[in-house]
Amino acid sequence: METSRDGLARVILESARDQRTLDFLIATCGQQAVERACSELPGGRRAYVSNLARILKVSVPDSVIETPRADGAENIAAIKKLLERAVKRMP
Repeated sequence: METSRDGLARVILESARDQRTLDFLIATCGQQAVERACSELPGGRRAYVSNLARILKVSVPDSVIETPRADGAENIAAIKKLLERAVKRMP
């Protein structure tokens, strides 16, 4: 989904899971509602997507939260490569 993310600059996206959750919130509630939820945080703080879901009273389904199998396999392959390199460097 193509949307302007300017109003969502204060959202903390630390992982692909956070991005999927934000995309779900926008698709479910609309970008304006998500931006409004950002502005409701006290003290002008940056928003975690879990806090936005709570403010919007939306339950994010497991299918959004869970890492897709293909992504998990890629992450495991990358970790294996790092470990193999580390083992080769050991005396």
